[in-house]
Amino acid sequence: MSDARGIFQFCSAVSEIACGADAPSILPVWERHVLDSIDPPKVTHQHFEYVDTAPAYLWKCRTIALQLPRSQEVRLMCTLNARHKHFNPPLPRGYYGNAIVCPVALTTASKLTRNPLGYALELVKEAKAQFSGDYFSSVASLMVTKGRPGYVTARTFELTGVTHIGFLELDYGWGVAAYGGPVDAGYQECPGCGYFFPFTNKKGEKRIIATFSLPAIAMERLSRELNTMFDIDQPSAGHLGLEMSIKSSL
Repeated sequence: MSDARGIFQFCSAVSEIACGADAPSILPVWERHVLDSIDPPKVTHQHFEYVDTAPAYLWKCRTIALQLPRSQEVRLMCTLNARHKHFNPPLPRGYYGNAIVCPVALTTASKLTRNPLGYALELVKEAKAQFSGDYFSSVASLMVTKGRPGYVTARTFELTGVTHIGFLELDYGWGVAAYGGPVDAGYQECPGCGYFFPFTNKKGEKRIIATFSLPAIAMERLSRELNTMFDIDQPSAGHLGLEMSIKSSL
C-alpha cells in the first residue's frame, strides 16, 4: 500500500497539523496508474528477487557467520525507491503509495565468502545498474503475467535504508524525535531483513546503524568476523563508515 517515504509523508502531515497548520504543506495524491504495467505486459529484465560498500561488506560477513553450504545460492536484495525516476506521465508530488523495487545480487556462498570484497561490490553495482524506469515497468509486467509471485526468501539478505527520509526531524509539538526507524529487524515474519537508519552519538557525531537478526551462535561469529576484518584493515573500516566496535544483542 505504501513505502517508507509514503509513511513519512503521512507522519509529516500529522506533525504539521499538530504544530498548528491548517493543512499539510504537501497534499496527498493517489496516482497509482502511473506505475501500472504497460499494455500488453512486457517483462524486459531478469528478476532474481543501492547498494554501497557497507551492505556488500555486511552481506559477505553475514554469509560467513551463517556457515551456509558452499554450493547454495545467496542473494542480497536491495530496496530501491523509484520516486526520482522519470515516468511518463511523471509521478506527482504528494504521491504516498508504494514505489519500491528490489533488484537482487546473486551468487553462491562459496564465491561470496572466498573472493575479495571487490567481488561482492561488483555484484551489487550490477544489481543497482539495472534500476531504471524500464525496470519498474518490467516489475509491474511481471506482477501481471505471473500473478504477483512471492519473493525468494531462502538465503536472502534484504537491506532497506531509511537514513535520508527524515523521521528524526519530525516534531509533533514536543520537539524532534529521539528515534526514527523500524521497530525490529529481521524477526519472525522477515528473518532476512536488515535496515540502515541514522543515529547521533553522545558527541553529536552522525552515524548509521545497521540492524538485522541472526541466531545467537551466528551473531557471535559475525562479531568476531567483523572485528577481525577491522583489525586487519582499520583504514578501510573507517572509510566504510562502520564503528570500530561491534555490539550484538543476543
